[in-house]
Amino acid sequence: RAKELINKHRDKLETIAKALLEYETLDGANIREILDHGYMSNPPPGITPPPVESPKPSHGGTTIAPDFPPGLTGAPA
Repeated sequence: RAKELINKHRDKLETIAKALLEYETLDGANIREILDHGYMSNPPPGITPPPVESPKPSHGGTTIAPDFPPGLTGAPA
């Protein structure tokens, strides 16, 4: 019976899976809307990516700690 229901409603399950990949979370109303209509007319707000920092200006190859090899810091591991 479970296989039959999954196969019968596969399109809705795929829509839910795609929505979860895009929005990460859905509430009961979102799921109900997909089950009833096959789509969400009022999707949750998208995830805002963190701001991207602009690259730091180069200081002519000078390292912060010139006595350590490039890429290494004095902090213990």
